[in-house]
Amino acid sequence: MSFGSTVYRYGLYITWGVVFIMAYIYCVKTYGFALGGGVGWLPSAIAAYVAGLVWPAVVPLLAFMLLSGRFVV
Repeated sequence: MSFGSTVYRYGLYITWGVVFIMAYIYCVKTYGFALGGGVGWLPSAIAAYVAGLVWPAVVPLLAFMLLSGRFVV
């Protein structure tokens, strides 16, 4: 399966990694170490895969929110 340009692939990998780590931490924090740590990787991987595929659609939205001042970090 080809994912297009090199920029898209690198963005996909970076987004996948960041979202996976964040979702896994959320699972462990919400459901505890036994359940969240044991099977939390599965929903984390699914969320990371979807976010990685649509990352070009999210970047302009986040840029607009940051530049307009409607997004507070």
